[in-house]
Amino acid sequence: MHMAQQLVGQFRRKRLLIALAIATVVLILTLAFRYIEEKSRIQQQAMDFADKAIMRFDRMFSPLDVSANNTLGLVGVPCRNVRFPLIEKISALQTVRAILLVDNDAIYCSSIFGPRAIPFSETYPELAFTGQRMTLATDNYLLKGSPVLLLWTPRSLDNRSGILQVINIEMMSNYLLEPQLPWVERAVFNANSESLEYGNPLIEPTLPSEDEVSYYQASLRYPYTLTLYGPSLTRLALHTCRRSCRCCSAC
Repeated sequence: MHMAQQLVGQFRRKRLLIALAIATVVLILTLAFRYIEEKSRIQQQAMDFADKAIMRFDRMFSPLDVSANNTLGLVGVPCRNVRFPLIEKISALQTVRAILLVDNDAIYCSSIFGPRAIPFSETYPELAFTGQRMTLATDNYLLKGSPVLLLWTPRSLDNRSGILQVINIEMMSNYLLEPQLPWVERAVFNANSESLEYGNPLIEPTLPSEDEVSYYQASLRYPYTLTLYGPSLTRLALHTCRRSCRCCSAC
């Protein structure tokens, strides 16, 4: 009788251990699958943010591009005859701060200041010599020190005549690049190797801080890119999984 009770007790203990082992394996597999799923979801959220921001920037640049191409016929016309049409265009394009006409390598007309005589290739060599269409710069005339985006639309093959639009990129970035926590902590607009970060009015290089990862997305229509910084996928996924486990335990 005593032997039978011992055998029954051993069988129950073995069955309990097997059940615990199976439950542990199931828990580990569940957490592993949840971790992988969460990492994929977080990365997709960041890329969705970048895709939507690129799409919105492209939509805002598109009418500026169309307007510049429609204005190319004014290049070469005396400034006194074209300044009023330029002012009308600025009033219709709310993100454009100024329009400059360039002819024979000289900025000869400004929608804000009228007739000018500024060497184009000396002032903006990155646009005149490298074939770039966009570059970030600092406004030295209107809101001094504020960041602007220069959008260049050439008329001549030698790249010395065309339309230069001064765009209020800070306003656009504040509207389109607000970070989406927790997966996007910082968002940066890049053009011609220059960077403007959301919330920072200075044009300066950006780097990920400790335990941050970066994502890059380029526009297919215009020469700019976006850089997103956020917490590492591992850290964020583990944090989310722990939070889910606490919620399950509480229930």
